[in-house]
Amino acid sequence: MKKTTLSIIHIIVAACAFIFGSKLFGQMQPVLIADPVSRMEIVAYRLVPSFDTYCQISVELVEPSTSMALPDAYKEEIHEILIERVVFEETNPFSHNEPFRIDDKLYQLVKLPNTGDKWYNGTWDHNE
Repeated sequence: MKKTTLSIIHIIVAACAFIFGSKLFGQMQPVLIADPVSRMEIVAYRLVPSFDTYCQISVELVEPSTSMALPDAYKEEIHEILIERVVFEETNPFSHNEPFRIDDKLYQLVKLPNTGDKWYNGTWDHNE
């Protein structure tokens, strides 16, 4: 009787350990605040001829949609940082298509081919 009682208790303890132990001591479930990929801003750019004697290539960026409501000074800083990042990605072949962070916002650059058409009139204003 003693042996069967210990085996039944052992089976109950083992079953409880499998059922409740994984929830108590297992991997923590991540808190889903927001998916970081959904918050990533994809910025398209292309390399175009600049007709400058010192630097023959210029970078054209498509304005990120999140910068529409930003102040002009901050928008210019982001534009400069994005151009510097384009230069970094073009000169370092192992850094292509890596997300990077500017002030807690993820950005990813996507290179588009140069077709010869203009995207915008040279300024980032929304007076369409």
